[in-house]
Amino acid sequence: MIHILCIFAIVNTMNMEKKKVAVITGDLVNSRQISIEKRREIYAYMEWSYSCFVIQRGCFTDFKLEFFRGDSFQLLVENPEMALRVALFLRARLRAAYGRKNLQEEPLLSKYTQKSGNKKLWDARMSIGIGDMEYRSKSVITSDGEAFVLSGHELDKMKSNERLSIKMQGVDECSLMQLQFNTLLRMGDALVQGWTEAQSQLAAECLLFPNKTQQALEKEYGIPQTTISRRKSGGHIDEILSLCDYFEKLIPTLL
Repeated sequence: MIHILCIFAIVNTMNMEKKKVAVITGDLVNSRQISIEKRREIYAYMEWSYSCFVIQRGCFTDFKLEFFRGDSFQLLVENPEMALRVALFLRARLRAAYGRKNLQEEPLLSKYTQKSGNKKLWDARMSIGIGDMEYRSKSVITSDGEAFVLSGHELDKMKSNERLSIKMQGVDECSLMQLQFNTLLRMGDALVQGWTEAQSQLAAECLLFPNKTQQALEKEYGIPQTTISRRKSGGHIDEILSLCDYFEKLIPTLL
Protein backbone atom coordinates (compact mmCIF):
# COMPACT_ATOMS: atom_id res chain seq x y z
CA MET A 1 0.00 0.00 0.00
CA ILE A 2 2.84 2.35 0.88
CA HIS A 3 4.56 1.58 -2.43
CA ILE A 4 1.37 2.34 -4.35
CA LEU A 5 0.98 5.68 -2.57
CA CYS A 6 4.62 6.57 -3.33
CA ILE A 7 4.17 5.77 -7.02
CA PHE A 8 0.97 7.81 -7.12
CA ALA A 9 2.75 10.77 -5.51
CA ILE A 10 5.62 10.59 -8.00
CA VAL A 11 3.27 10.41 -11.00
CA ASN A 12 1.21 13.25 -9.61
CA THR A 13 4.33 15.38 -9.16
CA MET A 14 5.43 14.66 -12.73
CA ASN A 15 2.04 15.72 -14.04
CA MET A 16 2.20 18.95 -12.07
CA GLU A 17 5.55 19.79 -13.67
CA LYS A 18 4.18 19.46 -17.21
CA LYS A 19 2.55 22.84 -17.46
CA LYS A 20 2.07 24.70 -20.72
CA VAL A 21 4.06 27.94 -20.71
CA ALA A 22 5.63 30.35 -23.16
CA VAL A 23 9.38 30.93 -23.22
CA ILE A 24 10.87 33.92 -25.00
CA THR A 25 14.52 33.64 -26.01
CA GLY A 26 16.15 36.62 -27.64
CA ASP A 27 19.22 38.71 -28.24
CA LEU A 28 19.99 42.37 -28.80
CA VAL A 29 20.39 43.46 -32.41
CA ASN A 30 23.82 44.85 -33.27
CA SER A 31 24.88 44.56 -29.64
CA ARG A 32 28.57 44.94 -30.49
CA GLN A 33 27.87 48.48 -31.58
CA ILE A 34 26.70 49.30 -28.05
CA SER A 35 29.26 49.96 -25.33
CA ILE A 36 29.49 47.47 -22.45
CA GLU A 37 28.38 50.15 -19.97
CA LYS A 38 25.31 51.02 -22.03
CA ARG A 39 24.48 47.34 -22.57
CA ARG A 40 24.43 46.83 -18.81
CA GLU A 41 21.99 49.74 -18.52
CA ILE A 42 19.83 48.20 -21.24
CA TYR A 43 19.82 44.81 -19.47
CA ALA A 44 18.67 46.41 -16.21
CA TYR A 45 16.09 48.47 -18.12
CA MET A 46 14.64 45.38 -19.82
CA GLU A 47 14.45 43.48 -16.53
CA TRP A 48 12.67 46.41 -14.92
CA SER A 49 10.30 46.84 -17.91
CA TYR A 50 9.32 43.17 -17.77
CA SER A 51 8.67 43.45 -14.03
CA CYS A 52 6.40 46.44 -14.70
CA PHE A 53 4.45 44.46 -17.30
CA VAL A 54 4.04 41.49 -14.96
CA ILE A 55 2.72 43.68 -12.16
CA GLN A 56 0.44 45.87 -14.27
CA ARG A 57 -1.10 42.99 -16.25
CA GLY A 58 -1.32 40.54 -13.33
CA CYS A 59 0.86 37.91 -15.05
CA PHE A 60 2.60 37.00 -11.83
CA THR A 61 5.61 34.70 -12.03
CA ASP A 62 8.53 33.66 -9.87
CA PHE A 63 10.92 34.13 -12.78
CA LYS A 64 12.75 37.25 -13.86
CA LEU A 65 14.13 38.15 -17.25
CA GLU A 66 17.68 36.80 -17.29
CA PHE A 67 20.65 37.52 -19.54
CA PHE A 68 23.25 34.97 -20.58
CA ARG A 69 26.02 34.53 -23.14
CA GLY A 70 26.68 38.26 -23.33
CA ASP A 71 23.71 39.70 -25.21
CA SER A 72 21.15 36.88 -25.07
CA PHE A 73 18.20 36.75 -22.71
CA GLN A 74 15.34 34.47 -21.74
CA LEU A 75 12.11 34.90 -19.85
CA LEU A 76 9.11 32.76 -19.02
CA VAL A 77 5.48 33.81 -19.43
CA GLU A 78 3.15 31.75 -17.26
CA ASN A 79 0.16 32.75 -19.42
CA PRO A 80 1.21 31.59 -22.94
CA GLU A 81 -1.41 33.68 -24.70
CA MET A 82 0.28 36.85 -23.39
CA ALA A 83 3.71 36.04 -24.86
CA LEU A 84 3.32 38.02 -28.08
CA ARG A 85 2.17 41.12 -26.19
CA VAL A 86 5.15 40.77 -23.82
CA ALA A 87 7.61 40.48 -26.70
CA LEU A 88 6.20 43.47 -28.56
CA PHE A 89 6.06 45.54 -25.36
CA LEU A 90 9.75 44.89 -24.65
CA ARG A 91 10.70 45.74 -28.22
CA ALA A 92 8.66 48.95 -28.03
CA ARG A 93 10.38 49.91 -24.77
CA LEU A 94 13.78 49.20 -26.29
CA ARG A 95 13.15 51.28 -29.40
CA ALA A 96 11.70 54.13 -27.34
CA ALA A 97 14.74 54.18 -25.03
CA TYR A 98 17.25 54.87 -27.80
CA GLY A 99 19.17 58.07 -27.09
CA ARG A 100 17.82 58.52 -23.56
CA LYS A 101 20.59 59.48 -21.16
CA ASN A 102 19.01 58.00 -18.05
CA LEU A 103 17.25 54.66 -18.42
CA GLN A 104 16.47 54.54 -14.69
CA GLU A 105 13.73 57.17 -15.00
CA GLU A 106 10.13 56.24 -15.76
CA PRO A 107 9.65 56.68 -19.54
CA LEU A 108 7.03 59.27 -20.41
CA LEU A 109 5.32 60.01 -23.69
CA SER A 110 7.13 62.83 -25.43
CA LYS A 111 5.17 65.89 -26.52
CA TYR A 112 7.42 66.10 -29.53
CA THR A 113 7.65 63.74 -32.47
CA GLN A 114 11.28 62.68 -32.75
CA LYS A 115 12.57 62.03 -36.23
CA SER A 116 14.39 58.69 -36.28
CA GLY A 117 15.78 59.21 -39.77
CA ASN A 118 18.49 56.69 -40.52
CA LYS A 119 19.18 55.92 -36.88
CA LYS A 120 19.17 52.24 -36.03
CA LEU A 121 17.06 52.15 -32.89
CA TRP A 122 17.75 49.55 -30.24
CA ASP A 123 15.86 46.36 -30.94
CA ALA A 124 15.90 42.64 -30.21
CA ARG A 125 15.19 39.39 -31.98
CA MET A 126 12.71 37.28 -30.02
CA SER A 127 11.59 33.70 -30.47
CA ILE A 128 8.50 32.46 -28.62
CA GLY A 129 8.22 28.77 -27.78
CA ILE A 130 4.92 27.48 -26.37
CA GLY A 131 4.77 24.03 -24.82
CA ASP A 132 5.45 21.89 -21.77
CA MET A 133 7.57 22.99 -18.85
CA GLU A 134 8.90 19.68 -17.53
CA TYR A 135 11.48 20.91 -15.06
CA ARG A 136 11.00 24.02 -12.94
CA SER A 137 14.18 25.41 -11.44
CA LYS A 138 14.69 28.59 -9.43
CA SER A 139 16.04 30.18 -12.59
CA VAL A 140 14.48 30.34 -16.05
CA ILE A 141 17.89 29.62 -17.58
CA THR A 142 18.20 26.27 -15.79
CA SER A 143 14.56 25.21 -16.20
CA ASP A 144 13.67 22.85 -19.04
CA GLY A 145 10.92 21.50 -21.24
CA GLU A 146 9.62 21.57 -24.80
CA ALA A 147 8.81 25.29 -24.63
CA PHE A 148 12.48 26.06 -23.88
CA VAL A 149 13.72 23.79 -26.69
CA LEU A 150 11.35 25.27 -29.27
CA SER A 151 12.22 28.83 -28.31
CA GLY A 152 15.98 28.28 -28.50
CA HIS A 153 15.90 26.35 -31.76
CA GLU A 154 13.67 28.90 -33.46
CA LEU A 155 15.97 31.76 -32.46
CA ASP A 156 18.94 29.90 -33.97
CA LYS A 157 16.99 29.46 -37.23
CA MET A 158 15.92 33.09 -37.55
CA LYS A 159 17.48 35.16 -40.34
CA SER A 160 19.41 38.31 -39.52
CA ASN A 161 16.59 40.58 -40.73
CA GLU A 162 13.88 38.73 -38.77
CA ARG A 163 12.88 39.90 -35.32
CA LEU A 164 9.96 37.72 -34.25
CA SER A 165 8.85 34.08 -34.45
CA ILE A 166 6.50 31.66 -32.68
CA LYS A 167 6.69 27.87 -32.54
CA MET A 168 4.09 25.86 -30.65
CA GLN A 169 4.31 22.28 -29.46
CA GLY A 170 2.03 20.06 -31.53
CA VAL A 171 1.86 22.46 -34.48
CA ASP A 172 3.69 20.94 -37.44
CA GLU A 173 6.32 23.04 -39.21
CA CYS A 174 4.53 22.65 -42.55
CA SER A 175 0.98 23.02 -41.25
CA LEU A 176 -1.45 25.73 -42.27
CA MET A 177 -1.48 27.00 -38.68
CA GLN A 178 2.30 27.51 -38.62
CA LEU A 179 2.09 29.25 -42.01
CA GLN A 180 -0.53 31.56 -40.51
CA PHE A 181 1.73 32.26 -37.52
CA ASN A 182 4.65 33.08 -39.80
CA THR A 183 2.65 35.34 -42.11
CA LEU A 184 1.00 37.36 -39.34
CA LEU A 185 4.25 37.82 -37.45
CA ARG A 186 6.16 38.95 -40.55
CA MET A 187 3.49 41.56 -41.21
CA GLY A 188 3.49 42.69 -37.58
CA ASP A 189 7.28 42.74 -37.42
CA ALA A 190 7.47 44.93 -40.52
CA LEU A 191 5.31 47.51 -38.76
CA VAL A 192 7.36 47.39 -35.56
CA GLN A 193 10.65 47.83 -37.40
CA GLY A 194 9.24 51.03 -38.89
CA TRP A 195 8.35 52.63 -35.54
CA THR A 196 10.00 55.90 -34.60
CA GLU A 197 10.97 56.58 -31.00
CA ALA A 198 7.74 58.53 -30.40
CA GLN A 199 5.61 55.80 -31.96
CA SER A 200 7.44 53.19 -29.88
CA GLN A 201 6.71 55.16 -26.72
CA LEU A 202 3.01 55.23 -27.54
CA ALA A 203 2.96 51.57 -28.60
CA ALA A 204 4.48 50.47 -25.29
CA GLU A 205 1.86 52.46 -23.39
CA CYS A 206 -0.99 50.99 -25.48
CA LEU A 207 0.32 47.43 -25.16
CA LEU A 208 0.51 47.81 -21.40
CA PHE A 209 -2.83 49.66 -21.05
CA PRO A 210 -4.89 48.71 -24.14
CA ASN A 211 -8.10 50.19 -22.70
CA LYS A 212 -6.64 53.62 -22.02
CA THR A 213 -8.40 56.14 -24.27
CA GLN A 214 -6.82 58.98 -26.21
CA GLN A 215 -8.63 61.39 -23.89
CA ALA A 216 -6.96 59.72 -20.91
CA LEU A 217 -3.55 59.88 -22.59
CA GLU A 218 -4.05 63.57 -23.38
CA LYS A 219 -4.96 64.31 -19.77
CA GLU A 220 -2.11 62.23 -18.32
CA TYR A 221 0.70 63.43 -20.57
CA GLY A 222 -0.55 66.76 -21.87
CA ILE A 223 -0.31 65.67 -25.49
CA PRO A 224 -3.06 66.76 -27.93
CA GLN A 225 -5.31 63.96 -29.15
CA THR A 226 -4.47 64.91 -32.72
CA THR A 227 -0.80 64.11 -32.03
CA ILE A 228 -1.68 60.82 -30.35
CA SER A 229 -3.99 59.87 -33.22
CA ARG A 230 -1.31 60.72 -35.79
CA ARG A 231 1.28 58.57 -34.02
CA LYS A 232 -1.15 55.65 -33.68
CA SER A 233 -2.13 55.71 -37.32
CA GLY A 234 1.44 56.29 -38.53
CA GLY A 235 2.72 53.33 -36.52
CA HIS A 236 -0.35 51.16 -37.22
CA ILE A 237 -0.54 50.62 -33.47
CA ASP A 238 -4.22 49.64 -33.52
CA GLU A 239 -3.36 46.87 -35.98
CA ILE A 240 -0.62 45.62 -33.64
CA LEU A 241 -3.08 45.61 -30.74
CA SER A 242 -5.57 43.64 -32.87
CA LEU A 243 -2.83 41.11 -33.64
CA CYS A 244 -2.19 40.65 -29.92
CA ASP A 245 -5.91 40.29 -29.22
CA TYR A 246 -6.16 37.61 -31.91
CA PHE A 247 -3.30 35.55 -30.47
CA GLU A 248 -4.68 35.91 -26.95
CA LYS A 249 -7.94 34.35 -28.12
CA LEU A 250 -6.36 31.77 -30.42
CA ILE A 251 -3.60 30.28 -28.26
CA PRO A 252 -5.88 28.95 -25.46
CA THR A 253 -7.86 27.00 -28.08
CA LEU A 254 -4.66 25.23 -29.20
CA LEU A 255 -3.31 24.30 -25.77
